[in-house]
Amino acid sequence: MLNDIKKLGASAWREVQHFFRRPRDAVHTVLSLCCIILSALMLWKVLVLAAGSPSPVVVVLSGSMLPAFSRGDILFLLDHGPKAAVGDIVVFKVEGRDIPIVHRVLNLHANSAGEMRLLTKGDNNNVDDRGLYASTLRSSSSCQFCLFILLFFLSL
Repeated sequence: MLNDIKKLGASAWREVQHFFRRPRDAVHTVLSLCCIILSALMLWKVLVLAAGSPSPVVVVLSGSMLPAFSRGDILFLLDHGPKAAVGDIVVFKVEGRDIPIVHRVLNLHANSAGEMRLLTKGDNNNVDDRGLYASTLRSSSSCQFCLFILLFFLSL
């Protein structure tokens, strides 16, 4: 096994040497790679601006929203501001948790300060959420954006 690793390392080193023998080709390859990376970053920034959300794409991580969204579905988020209505699907983050929550609004409550709070629940959950989350907690209306082609290639 050690000999195989040595052979692999020697082969990789020969490829690196061959790559740098022609500096013009090396520079062309590096610049092409930089262009690809910068294009991907620009596309992401355009998506962020168009969606009005700092995180415009979310993957559903649990089955709490079945049958509307299955685990692994990809959601494209559009921020419609803090206005939410009963029945809307919202995506929000709770302080201290990195994973966004995708749930449906059950009820809207206004506290004494006039602040709107949402009572949410996953469609497949037995009980509603434990607390009321402020409607300003990075909530976004969402629409399903499943990438069946990507899932097809991942299943191969």
